[in-house]
Amino acid sequence: MRVLVVEDDPTLQRGLRDALCVAGHQAIVAGDGHHADTLLAAELFDLVVLDLGLPHLDGLALLERLRRRRRTTPVLILSARDRTEDRVKGLDTGADDYMSKPFELSEFEARVRALLRRGQGASRELGELEWCLESRQGRVGGANLLLSEHETTILECLLHVPGRIVGKADGTCASARPCGCCRRRQPGRGLRSPAAEETLARGPGDSHRAGGGLRAP
Repeated sequence: MRVLVVEDDPTLQRGLRDALCVAGHQAIVAGDGHHADTLLAAELFDLVVLDLGLPHLDGLALLERLRRRRRTTPVLILSARDRTEDRVKGLDTGADDYMSKPFELSEFEARVRALLRRGQGASRELGELEWCLESRQGRVGGANLLLSEHETTILECLLHVPGRIVGKADGTCASARPCGCCRRRQPGRGLRSPAAEETLARGPGDSHRAGGGLRAP
């Protein structure tokens, strides 16, 4: 799973990143609100861990922008603002969970697991494509999309970074740990459809990009 950690404290940022990587996730970090907003506008994440007291753009303002884009990405606020009114405001703004600092790492890890479980049945949309993350099946214009295992893996990687070209080397995170979409394998997905060639538009140098003309079989 891809998790965006938005935290300006370098020590806490490294600790959260390391804990998430140990748990098998791909952790991307942002140290200020503007950087995080740029990432959230361009890429898709399975979870956002969000501090509120951020430079350049406050965490609540960042959360409001995310929800205005109609992104349903689960958000876990991790903040030193521990008053009841702060927690209520964070949840009402669109957060799915709220933890106050200081916190126990074991509780943080449990909350991350819970939020990721809730999001496993979610779907991703790109143009006419609707993709269910749990079943790893999709529809284009209401018609079922049949892909091989290899095509399914590529498509899931592309959906995380819509509009960008993805090469073979981009299937793993910086720690050389395979990202979640490349680790999962599901036997028996050997069907190939004419829509596959339209869905997976090849770019130069053994790379792929999302956003080519999608058609139903």
